[in-house]
Amino acid sequence: MRLHGVFFALQGTYSGSPMSIASYITLQTSIGHLLSLLKKPQIKVPQQLRNAANFLYRDDEGLVTALDIRSKVPVNMLHIMVKSFEGGGKIDRFVMVTPYSPSQQDLDAFTKAFAGMFKKLEWLSVNDFAKSLGLKEGWDLTSPNFIEKLKAASVSEQVFGDEDIVEESTEQTVGGAEEKKGKPVPAQGKNKGDKAPAKKVAAKEKAKTGKAAVESTGAPETSPKAESEHQAPPAKTNKKPAKPAKKQPPAGPSQAERINKLLDSFDKGEVEIPHAYVNLTRKMPYPTLRALKDSQQPPEEFFGIGQPSRDSIIVLSDIVNFSLLVRTAYAEDLNQAMFRYYRGAQALIYEHGGILDKFNGDAVLAVFNYPLKDDRNCALALKYAAALVQLGQDVLSELTGSIDEKIPTGTRVGIAMGEMWTLNIGTDEIDVTFVGDKINLAKRLESNCDVDGVLLSNVFAKTLARADQELYSSLKAQGRELPEDKVKGQTTDIISWQVLPEVISSLG
Repeated sequence: MRLHGVFFALQGTYSGSPMSIASYITLQTSIGHLLSLLKKPQIKVPQQLRNAANFLYRDDEGLVTALDIRSKVPVNMLHIMVKSFEGGGKIDRFVMVTPYSPSQQDLDAFTKAFAGMFKKLEWLSVNDFAKSLGLKEGWDLTSPNFIEKLKAASVSEQVFGDEDIVEESTEQTVGGAEEKKGKPVPAQGKNKGDKAPAKKVAAKEKAKTGKAAVESTGAPETSPKAESEHQAPPAKTNKKPAKPAKKQPPAGPSQAERINKLLDSFDKGEVEIPHAYVNLTRKMPYPTLRALKDSQQPPEEFFGIGQPSRDSIIVLSDIVNFSLLVRTAYAEDLNQAMFRYYRGAQALIYEHGGILDKFNGDAVLAVFNYPLKDDRNCALALKYAAALVQLGQDVLSELTGSIDEKIPTGTRVGIAMGEMWTLNIGTDEIDVTFVGDKINLAKRLESNCDVDGVLLSNVFAKTLARADQELYSSLKAQGRELPEDKVKGQTTDIISWQVLPEVISSLG
């Protein structure tokens, strides 16, 4: 099936100075906030485009738009992107967006690489891209202050808005991609029951934190454009003419106008939201924050700071031979690969209802079945692990293709389940992290796992079998007994279950 749409690629640096990984992730997250605020229908990026696109969404004309964020694009990367598009369906327009305006040399290389592939090629600065979406001129999307304001606006819409926000699932659409539709995912903290109106929530939040919560400025969508006047006259008929339709009320402001108004309100000091919610977006998906708000509890109580959390699921991953890749690959290529890996991992954690604890070098630590419990979280944690293995294959194939040395690599994942302790390591604001023996066990499982496979603790495997027997049976997990000397920090041999790479690839 042909993929008709628009392609946007946001590159961090091309002829400019390199961005830090943190700056890159922040900028990409800001673009994600902007698309969410403008209510662009999101589509899951198909596998063949994962090396060339971070976001897919439908624009106002119904065209599929692909958005890619990179720090740098040497000539060989342009060729890799061309190959990705060749297998990703037809794209009508390709627009590259960077934090700076491109030089003529940049444009020449860009045009040459994609000659004849698209009906239209453009390269915009990030602020020109924002203006093309309807944002007010003069706002700097690379400014830390504006990025914080954009994040706060997104929280006000997603957490404190009057409309019920549910996590999106996916269904098939053009080009093998999947378009997201509203469907609750309890694992992400969606509480049952009626949602308190924004005004009441604002009052309650002010009572708890001393700051007023933002009230959503949700407005009706712009009415559809009238049909063309150049239509054939109606055929004669004996039927009585239909009664004229009632006059429709004037269309409300556009999404862009509504967001501009909301962002202006922050500058004017008209609205303010609890900063804890804004800070927590670095580690937690919006449905978890909505559950926090609906609970009417202080964050410390809701997250159980200083308390044990039972039946938590810990997923820890690591890249094989990463230190060798660091010594061998060009620094810019390595940074680019890690940009995509970190951002992709964070998105997958949120998509499957997890909490991001930390990135530690190439390791990713995620927690599931916390703070709210649900039987389906075991399956979601496993599917996240499978998707992370696939992400690693995509990113690492691009990185190893840029070096002379043949370095075997891949991803190993360990999953443990049990008790952990929740700590707040923040000073002026809440910053949740986790400690406990099960985190150490997840690390030992990962280090003993097959490359591109997943090694399960016995407790997690049996809990998954009870919750989803069909899924567990499909894993064909092989029992492994790990001797004590292979599981440092444990005092006995450990029972585990290996899910082989070929099974994981079918899940991812």
